Amino acid sequence: FLIPSEEILKRIGKKDDPYEILAKKLSPSEEAEEEIKKLDGVFLEDDVKRVYPYDSLGSRFIGFVAGGEERDEGKYGLERAYDVRLFGEGGFFTGVQDAKGFFLALGRKITRPGKAGSDIVLTVDYNIQVKAREVLEKSKEKWNAPSGIVIVIEPSTGRILAMDAMPAYNPNEFNKEKDLAVFQNPAVESIFELGSVMKTVTMAAGIEEKKVTPETTYTDYGVVKILDREIKNFDGRARGVQTMSQVLEKSLNTGAVYVARLVG
Repeated sequence: FLIPSEEILKRIGKKDDPYEILAKKLSPSEEAEEEIKKLDGVFLEDDVKRVYPYDSLGSRFIGFVAGGEERDEGKYGLERAYDVRLFGEGGFFTGVQDAKGFFLALGRKITRPGKAGSDIVLTVDYNIQVKAREVLEKSKEKWNAPSGIVIVIEPSTGRILAMDAMPAYNPNEFNKEKDLAVFQNPAVESIFELGSVMKTVTMAAGIEEKKVTPETTYTDYGVVKILDREIKNFDGRARGVQTMSQVLEKSLNTGAVYVARLVG
C-alpha cells in the first residue's frame, strides 16, 4: 500500500488542521508498526469493524452493518432490528478550548464514558444451519429454481434452529451486491400464497379427528368435481390407490379434498 509523497505533503500541509487521516483499513505487520512509531506525529489508531466469519451463511436473517450519517448502523435482519441494543451509547467529552478549538490541558473537562452494547445469542444451531444450507442448495439445483427458503423449528418451543434463503449474499461485501432484494429475508418479510403448505394443516386435522391415519388409502382419479367446479392435481394425472403419506409426498389436491370432506 503506497501513497505518493506529494499526496501526503498536501494533506499534512493544511493550516488549522492538526489531524489528518492518511489511510484506512490497514493491517500493518509488526515491523511496519515499529517503523511508524519512529515517525514524529504519525500513529496508528485501532478501528472497530463488524466481521461475519461465516460469510453468506445466515446472511438473509442476520443483515449487515453499514456507514450511516453519524455512526455505523444495522441494515436489514437482526442487525437492523436490534441496532440500538447492539450499538450501546457513545461517550461524551467537553472542556475549555483555545481560539483555534483545541482543548486546553489545564481546562476543566466533563466526560461521560461510552456504554457497550448488548450481546445477542440466537437459538440457531450452527450445525443445523450448515445442513439446511446444503439441502437448500441441492434442492435449488435439482429443480432449477430461481430461489428457495428453508426453516427448521423446534416443535416443542418454537425456537428457530435454522433459517436460510437462496440466493444469499456475503455481508462482508454487501456493497458488491447489485440486487437489493437479496438483502430481505423472504422467510419472514415476503408475502406469497401458501398453496400446498395448507395440505399439512388439512392432514393434521384428519389425523387429530381420527378420520385418517398415514396408512389410510383412497383412489386418486386425478380430478374431483364439487358443484360446478373441478379440482385437479397439479399435473392433471390420476395415480390410483394412494396412502395419506403419499398425498403429502406427491402433493395431491384430490387427496386433500378427500380428507377435508371426511373432517367436514
